[in-house]
Amino acid sequence: NTSSSILSFIKTTMQPAPSLFTTKKFVLLGFTTTDTLQIKKQIETNGGTVNYVINNQVSFVLADEKEVGKKSFKVNQCIQKNLPILRRSFVDDSLAANKILDAADYKFGASNADGTEEGKKRVLNSEENQGDLKRRKTETTPNPTETTQNNNKGPKPVPKKKVETATGKWRTARIFISSTFRDMHGERDFLTRFIFPELQERCKKLRVHVHPVDLRWGVTSEDTANALEVCLGELDSCRPFFIGLLGNRYGWVPEKYIVPDEPRFDWIKSEPTGKSITHLEMEYGVLRDPSKARCAFYLRDSGFIHNVPANYKADFQEDNSKNAQQLTLLKDKIISKVPPEFILKDYECSWSGVVDGKPMVSGLEKFGQHVLETFWKHFQEEFPFEQTVLTPLAIDRSYHENFIESHSRLFVGRKTILQKLTDFITQNTTTPLVIVGQPGSGKTSLVSYFANNYAKTKQGDPNTLVLVHFVGAAPGSTSIRHTLSRLIQEIGNFFNFSTEKIPEDFKELQTLFSSYMEKLGADQTRKLVLILDALNQLDPTNHAHSLDWLPETFPVNVRTIVSVLPGNVYDVLTRRKREEVSVEALTQEEKSEIVKQTLWQYRKKLEADQLALLLKKEDSGKPLYLIVACEELRVFGVFEKVKEKILKMAPTVPLLFEEVLRRLETDLDKDLVIRTLSFLTCSQSGLLETELLSLLGSRKDHYPLPQSTWSRIHRSLENYLRPAGESGEGVLDFFHRQMPKAVSRMYLQDKKFFEHIHSELADYFWEKADPEQNGMWDGGSLRGLQYTVYHHIQAKQWKNLRKILCDLAFIEAKCENGMTYDLVSDYLQLSEYKSEIPDKIFEEISEYQRFVMGRAHVLVHSPFLTFSMAYSLPNESSPAKQAHYRYYQAGLESRPFLKWVNKPQTSNPCIMTLSGHDMVIRGCHVYATEKTRRIVSAADDSLLKLYDGMTGEEILTLRGHKSSVAYCSFSPDGTMIGSGGYDKLFILWDSATGLVKHQLEGFKGTVTGCSFHPTDSQRVAVACRDKMVRIYNIPALVASFEAHDKALLGCEYSPDGTLLATCSEDHKVKVWNTDSTGQWKELKVLTGHEKTVNSVSWSPDGTRLVSASEDRKVIVWEFTPSSFLIRHRLTGHKDIATCASFDPTGTRIISGSNDNLIIIWDVESGLPVSTLVGHTGSVYRAVFFKTYPKEEELLQDPSKDQEDPQQAPKKLQPSDLTQIVSCSFDRTVKIWEWRENMKICGHEARILSVAFSPDGKKLATGARDKTGKIWDTATGNELAALVGHTSNVFGICWSPDGKLVCTASRDSTVKIWDALTGKCKCTMTNHKAAVRSCAWSPSGEHILTSSDDKTLIIWEESTGAVPAPATKTGKSEGGDINWRSRGILFGHRAEVSTCAYSSDGRRAASGSEDGVIKLWNTKKESHNFSGAYVKIATFSFHTTILHSIGFSPDGTKLVSAGEDNILVEWDATKARILAKMLGHSEGIRGCSYSADGKWIVSGATDCTIRLWNAKTKEVDCSFACEGRVCAVDSALVAYHHVFAVGDGSGNLYILLPEGLEKKTADAQQLEKTENQ
Repeated sequence: NTSSSILSFIKTTMQPAPSLFTTKKFVLLGFTTTDTLQIKKQIETNGGTVNYVINNQVSFVLADEKEVGKKSFKVNQCIQKNLPILRRSFVDDSLAANKILDAADYKFGASNADGTEEGKKRVLNSEENQGDLKRRKTETTPNPTETTQNNNKGPKPVPKKKVETATGKWRTARIFISSTFRDMHGERDFLTRFIFPELQERCKKLRVHVHPVDLRWGVTSEDTANALEVCLGELDSCRPFFIGLLGNRYGWVPEKYIVPDEPRFDWIKSEPTGKSITHLEMEYGVLRDPSKARCAFYLRDSGFIHNVPANYKADFQEDNSKNAQQLTLLKDKIISKVPPEFILKDYECSWSGVVDGKPMVSGLEKFGQHVLETFWKHFQEEFPFEQTVLTPLAIDRSYHENFIESHSRLFVGRKTILQKLTDFITQNTTTPLVIVGQPGSGKTSLVSYFANNYAKTKQGDPNTLVLVHFVGAAPGSTSIRHTLSRLIQEIGNFFNFSTEKIPEDFKELQTLFSSYMEKLGADQTRKLVLILDALNQLDPTNHAHSLDWLPETFPVNVRTIVSVLPGNVYDVLTRRKREEVSVEALTQEEKSEIVKQTLWQYRKKLEADQLALLLKKEDSGKPLYLIVACEELRVFGVFEKVKEKILKMAPTVPLLFEEVLRRLETDLDKDLVIRTLSFLTCSQSGLLETELLSLLGSRKDHYPLPQSTWSRIHRSLENYLRPAGESGEGVLDFFHRQMPKAVSRMYLQDKKFFEHIHSELADYFWEKADPEQNGMWDGGSLRGLQYTVYHHIQAKQWKNLRKILCDLAFIEAKCENGMTYDLVSDYLQLSEYKSEIPDKIFEEISEYQRFVMGRAHVLVHSPFLTFSMAYSLPNESSPAKQAHYRYYQAGLESRPFLKWVNKPQTSNPCIMTLSGHDMVIRGCHVYATEKTRRIVSAADDSLLKLYDGMTGEEILTLRGHKSSVAYCSFSPDGTMIGSGGYDKLFILWDSATGLVKHQLEGFKGTVTGCSFHPTDSQRVAVACRDKMVRIYNIPALVASFEAHDKALLGCEYSPDGTLLATCSEDHKVKVWNTDSTGQWKELKVLTGHEKTVNSVSWSPDGTRLVSASEDRKVIVWEFTPSSFLIRHRLTGHKDIATCASFDPTGTRIISGSNDNLIIIWDVESGLPVSTLVGHTGSVYRAVFFKTYPKEEELLQDPSKDQEDPQQAPKKLQPSDLTQIVSCSFDRTVKIWEWRENMKICGHEARILSVAFSPDGKKLATGARDKTGKIWDTATGNELAALVGHTSNVFGICWSPDGKLVCTASRDSTVKIWDALTGKCKCTMTNHKAAVRSCAWSPSGEHILTSSDDKTLIIWEESTGAVPAPATKTGKSEGGDINWRSRGILFGHRAEVSTCAYSSDGRRAASGSEDGVIKLWNTKKESHNFSGAYVKIATFSFHTTILHSIGFSPDGTKLVSAGEDNILVEWDATKARILAKMLGHSEGIRGCSYSADGKWIVSGATDCTIRLWNAKTKEVDCSFACEGRVCAVDSALVAYHHVFAVGDGSGNLYILLPEGLEKKTADAQQLEKTENQ
C-alpha cells in the first residue's frame, strides 16, 4: 500500500531526529519488562518522556494487543479521557520516517471513546484542538514508483496550480455548500456531525484540512445588501470543491444583483433578474464551466412530504409558481451538464420532527455515503499522496514573491532613488545602504519594485543570488529567529554550502549566519544582493532591534540594502558606517499616476478637479495615504458625490484610518467591528483566526463567530492585515502600525472598556492553557501559556494573577515550553503596578518571583525540577508550602523527589544567576538607573556578554577580542563599555548595539583595567602589565607614564577626577595627580601589603581607598591632608583577595577571594557584617550597585509616632539601597541581596569529600577550607571539627567501627582522627604529592590512599611505640596511635584520583586521571613479597579524569564516573562494561551505590544529583543543588535510604528520597502481573 512503500523508501534515506518526540508524553500499557524498557529508551532518547499517570498531559498511549483485548482498568481510563490507544509500531514507524506519523493509522478499535459517533467526534475535536502547538517542520519525500489511477468519468481533472498543490505543510480544502435555507437543516446537520469528521479523518493521510463552508448560516433574507457578494466571494475561496443541495424550494430571490464592479462578476450583468442566490451560486460555482469544478449535486425525493405536518409543509415546498418553474429549469440544467456519477437523484429521506425549532429530515445514510466517497475521490485527485511537496522554505519564498508582485505592480516614479540603488549594487563597498522614510512614504513598494526588476536582470546567473525578505509579508517573518533561519537556508541552497542542520538556538543561528558571510567573502566569483525591508517591524524578541545579528560590514561581494522607519532601529543603524537614502514626499506627477493606476484596477477614474482636490491633502505625498483614499472612494459608490466625499476626506494618514473605521462601523455590525479591532489591537502580537472567532462568538456556548459573518469583516480588513498563512500557522495582525493607533484613539480610551477587552483575552488564553481551570495546565496551548499573564495584568485581575503566578504547575509548564525568561518578565511587569495591587497578593507573588529569578538558570534546561526546588526552600516560604500541599495533601504531585532534610530556613541571598560563557569569567560591571539595569561580563572565551539585569536574559554578545578578556567597565553615562585583555587590545563598545566604536592598540602586555573619568565619559585611563598607564581622550592618546616597577594590575579615578590610584605586582598602591602643566606626578606610595595588589578603589567621597592583595588582606587607607594612613587591615579570607570596593554610601566594603567567598565589611569598625556563599570558584570581581527604591519608601519618616508600633516603617539600611553583582571562575555572574549577620552554615569553601559512618547516623566531610567535619545525619548539626591539615581535604572515610575517621589532603599527608572529639590521633607522611582519596578496609586492618604521585599506599596499624619510627616506606608522626606503610601499589601512569574497597574486602579498585581503573586482589595469601596487593585487571573506557568509583554492595559490580559526563557500570569479575548512563551535562564528581544496591547516585558540576535505577539504568529522580556537586555518598539509616552531597559552595545536603519505594513497588507489581 501507499503508506508502507513510502515508509520503506524513507527508512533507507533518513535517520531518526534526536528531538522527534520533544514535548510528547507517552503511557505504556501491558508490555513485558523488556519491551517496556526498549520502548522507553526509544522515546526518551528522542526527546520524549514516559508518564506513569494517565492524565490530560499524555500525548499518546501505547498498548499491547492483549491489554486492549481484556479492556483493563487503565485501558478504560484512557477511553474515558479520549486518549488515543496506539500500537507499538507507531513509535518504530515514526522514528523510521523521521516524523510523527498520523496516530489514526495505529489506533485500536477501542480508542474511539465510547464507540459512538459522538465519541468519535469528541476524539477528533480533541486532536484538532492542538492547532496552536508547535508544528514540527517536516518534508515529505515522494515515492517515484507509485502512481494514482483516475477512473473518474466525470469532469476532466482540474489543472492544478503548482503553488496550490505543492504546499509544504498541511493544505486546506474548503467545500462550498450551496442549498436553500429552510428545507435543508437535516442534510447540513448530518454532513457536519458525521460525514465531514469522517472525511477529515481520511484526509489526514493526504495532509489536508477540510473546512466546509455553509453561508446559509448567518445570511438571512433580511441581509440583502451584500448577500450575493458574500456568497460568491466565499465561493471563489472554496474552488474547486462544491456541493449543491436541492429539494422543492427555489430559495430567496433578490430584487437586483448587487456585486462589486469586478471582471469576475461581469457575467451577472447579463443574467435576467428573478434568479435565487442558490441558483446563481450553482451557475457561478459549476454550471458555467463544469470541467473546472470538483462537485456533487443532490436532488431530494419529495415523497416524504406527505408525512410532514401541515404547518411545516411550507418549509419544504415552493409556493411561487414562477420560482417553481425556475427550480425545474435549474434541475434540468444540472442533469444535462454534470456527469451522472456526480449527481444523486431522488435520494430518500424521512420526516423526523422539529429539533431546536428547525424542521428536520432523517434517513440520510445513502446520501451521506455518496458525499463521503465522492469527495474522498475528489481530494485524492486534487491532492495526490505521492506528490512531492514544497519545503517550508519554498512556501516562505512564495509568500515573498507574491508580496513583491503585488507591491511592485502599481509602483511609479522615484527614478532618482532607483538609480542610487542601482549604483550601490555595482560599486565596491562593505557597508549597507539604508533606506529611511516616514510611515506611508512608500519604502516597501520602492524596495519591491527594485528587487523585482534587478532580479529579472540576474535570472539564469548561477553566481548571483538576489535574496529579499519583507518583514511581515509571510507568517513568522517578523521573528528574527525565523528570518535568520530563512536567510541561512536560501544562501546555503543557492551556493551549495554544507547542508548542516539549522540550529534552534538563536546564538547558534547568529554564528552560522556570520560564517556564511565569511564563506561568501572567500569566493569573489559569487555575489549576494541581500534586501531586508521594514527592520523596525521585527518582533523585539531576542533583542532583534539591537541588530547585533546583522554584521556591521559585509564582504565586498555582498550588497546589503535595508529599509526602516525613523526610530530606535534607525538610531542603531546611524551608529554604523552606512550609505543612506531618504524617501521623501511624492512629486505631483507621481501622486497623480498612483491615483489613476489604483482606481483603474476597478475601472474607475476621477475628473481633473476631483483629482486636484485629492492631491492637495496634507499627506498626499505618501503612497499609503493615496492608496487608502482610493480604496475609500472605490467603495463609496455614489459618483455624483465623489467631489463632496474628497472635500470631507481626512487630510492625514492617522485621521484617514479613523475614517476607515467609521466606514466599517456603518458597513458592518458596529459592535462586532469594534470588538474585532479592539481584540487585535490589545493582543500582544496578533491572534490566530480560530482565537479571534472564538472571542467574537458565544464563549458561554462555545460557538465561534459564523464564518459567513467573519468573511465580511475579514474581506473589509484584509488590506490592512498581515497574511495569516495556512492552517492557522500565522496570526492576524495589522500590517500598518497606524491602524492600531487609530483603534486605540477611537475605542480604547475608555479605561473600563480597555480592561474589559483584556479581561476577555485573559480568560480566553487562561482557558486554552488550563481548560478545566484545575491547575493542571494541560491544555497544550503554548499561546495560552505565553499571553495569559500579560492580559491579566492589563485587565488588573490581581486575584487571578495570584492564582497563576503562584502556581508551581504553571511555572513548570511555562519553563517546559521554553519561556523561562518570559516568565521572569511576567513577574517584573507587576512592579509597575505595585501601588494598585493589594499588599498580601503582591508579597506572595514576590516570593514566587524570587524563586523563579533565583533558579531561572536551572529552570531553563531542567523545568522538571520546579517542584523539587520549591520544596527545598525554607519551610515557611510560599513555594515550599505549596509544594508540601501538592504532594502530601492534594495528591497533585506524585513524582518521586529528594527531600533536603537539613535545608536552611533562611532565604538564599542570591537573587539570580546568569550563565552563558563557556570559560572563566574574569570581570563584570553594572550600569543601573531607575528604569534600567545592564550587566556586562568578560571571560576567557574572548567574549563579553551584556545582560538585562532585571530579567537575567542575555541581550548581546560582544565579539572583537582575540583571546581572554581580563576586565570590563561601563562608562559613567552607560553609553560605552571598555574592555581589555590578553590580546593587548583595549576596545570601546557601543553598549546599545554591541558594536566596536574604537579599538586602541600599542599595548605591550595584557590590558588589566580601565577607569572612565567620572564626569567625562570620553576620557579613560587604561592599565597594562607593561607597567604603563595610558590616558585617552577617546580615541586620542593624551598622556602615558610608567607607574610601577612591576606589572600594573589596576587603576581608578577619584570621584572628582583629580587623582588616579594604581596597584601592582610590586606590592604597592600609588596615588597620582597632575601638575600645573598637566603632567601626571606621583603623589603618594602606599606600602602595607606583602604580596601583589590585585585591585584598588576609592570611597564615594574620595577620602578613602581600599585595596585587595594576594597576601589575603584587604586594607582600608584613609586620606589626610598630608598622607594616607592605614585605617584597617581586614583579615578573614582564606586565600588570595582578588577585589575590593566601597558601596555607594561609603559605609560598607565588599571583597572577593580565591576562597570563593564574598565578605561585606563595616568601614568604621573594620569587622565583617555578612558573608555570601554561592560561587564554586574564585571570585574575581564583586561590586555594589544602587537599587533605586520607590520614592514612597525613601520618604518614610520613622521618627514620627505610629498608631501601631508593629506597622512602623523601618529605617532604610545600606542593604535596602544596594545589591551586589559578582563573577567567578565557576563561569557565572550572580546578583545578590544582602543582610547583616548572614553567617556561613557548614564549610567555608568547596566540600570535596563526604562519607557516612557505618551505621549511617553520622556524616564526615572534607573541604577546601583545610578542615574536616563530623555531622549528625538526623539533625544536620555539626558534632566535631577536624582541624590540622594545611591544604584541601580531598578524601575522608570511616573505620568499620565508626570510632575513627581518616582524611587525605593536598598537603601530602594522611591523618586519623577521633570521630567523637575531633582530636588528631595520627599523621602519616609518605606520599610525595597531594593525597586524593582514602578508603578503610572492611576488616579495619588497612587504609588505602591514592595520590598525585601516581601510587597507592596500603597502611596498617603498628604495634610499636608511639610515635613509630620511620620505616623504609613511610612514617607516622605525632598522635596516640601508630600506622605505617605496608606496601606501595605501582602501575598507574597518571595521578591516582580515587580508590575503594569492595564490601567483603577481597578486592580494591583505583582510578586515575588518564581514565584507567585498576582492580587489586587484597587477600593476604595474594600479597606480593613487599606486602602489596596484586593487580588482577585493568579497565579502560573513560577518556578524561576519573573522579569517583564505588563497588556494589555484593562486590560484583563497579560504578565509575569522570569528567567525560558518563557514568559506567562494570562487571567487577570480568572487567567488562555492563551499562553506560548518560544524562549529566558536565563532569561527574561523585558516584555511589545505595546500601541495598537498588540505586546509583551521581553528582556533577552541572549542579544536579541524579538517582539511577540500578536495574533499568533510568533516572528515577533528580535534585538541583545551589553549587557544583563535588562529592556524594549513600547509606541506609533505620531502613530509610539517605544520600549526602557536598557542593562547591560549601553546602552539605542530606537528602531523603520520597515516593521512590512506591514507584519501585509499582514497577515490580507491573512486572509480576505481566509474568503472570
